[in-house]
Amino acid sequence: EPLPGAYVTIPQAGRGTLSNARGYFIINVFPGDTLVFSYIGFKKQYHIIPRKTELDYSVIVEMREDAKMLKEVKVYPFSTEEEFK
Repeated sequence: EPLPGAYVTIPQAGRGTLSNARGYFIINVFPGDTLVFSYIGFKKQYHIIPRKTELDYSVIVEMREDAKMLKEVKVYPFSTEEEFK
């Protein structure tokens, strides 16, 4: 499934972009650049642009889920902040 709004960065260059609703994106790169793909709930993925690359280059990156267990959160029935204090 495509991930709309996935963040694609080139940390060395200090720039990035977001994927569109279909998971597509366009970013200018140089051979040897490392792309970092990130999305909430998924592990970061890294992709290095090959040194011998054509002018147009495309890649399909499969993101892996990153399941984390969070500590328990308790919700109390206070109607106002003053009552809570």
